Amino acid sequence: MTTILIIDDEPRLRQAMMDTLTYAGYETIGACDGISGLDLIAEHHPDLIIADVLMPRLNGYDLLKQLRQDPQTQAIPVILVSGMAEYRAIQQGMALGAFEYVSKPFAVEELLSAVHAVA
Repeated sequence: MTTILIIDDEPRLRQAMMDTLTYAGYETIGACDGISGLDLIAEHHPDLIIADVLMPRLNGYDLLKQLRQDPQTQAIPVILVSGMAEYRAIQQGMALGAFEYVSKPFAVEELLSAVHAVA
């Protein structure tokens, strides 16, 4: 079973994504910020990471930078989600190595499509 780590500081959105993906047949775990996410990545070795860009302590861009610098995590696909839908923000995420960038608010189908393309 594919394990997906969802990192988002908005508890309701994080839980909604976890519920949606669990219902779709994925195993999910959640973290409230990038630092907690790094701890769970080391512990669970997820197959996919969905991370918000704007989070306290460690934002999604910096999380992605750290993942890409570590040989043990550099190949884990990352989908960034953010309310920042400007071209520059999307390009920055993609340049850092994100697999996909999904703008908030998003439809369930949009999230599932991005996940199915990776998992």
